[in-house]
Amino acid sequence: DVAEKINKFLTVNEDPVLYGASSGTPDSLPLISDSVRNLTDLSKCPRYEIVQKTEYDLKDAVVIKVDTDFMEPVFRKDSELLAIAVPSAKYKYHTGLTAIHYADMVAIGEVMSNDLLDKGFITLQRGKGAVLRVLGEDIQHLWHIALGLNVKF
Repeated sequence: DVAEKINKFLTVNEDPVLYGASSGTPDSLPLISDSVRNLTDLSKCPRYEIVQKTEYDLKDAVVIKVDTDFMEPVFRKDSELLAIAVPSAKYKYHTGLTAIHYADMVAIGEVMSNDLLDKGFITLQRGKGAVLRVLGEDIQHLWHIALGLNVKF
């Protein structure tokens, strides 16, 4: 109710301020933790409502809550990050800050090297000197970290 009233007051050219770019209603995305184990079905995850306007394609996007300290000081515990799906055909070219769902777990890191084309794995720099290598055949989802929704400093 409150969001609708604010939108009605602040809307310019039929463009809502507080909702997703195209829908006019909040986008509800799966909320997953980077400490999760046994993640088999994203549809059973709790939901996170995006109440700010975004130009990103939210199809297959997720919100990741940082529960570990692997990415400190870049992201502290309890930060919430918007992660945009990378199409599987583009996995072998992907670089940048990434969340990867593999072996029913989720990890966040900077792509240190993407060797999916020739060696069959991708390597993430996880911070604090930790490195994670994931085989291409184990990747269930790959997301690009696009936006900090609630970043703790």
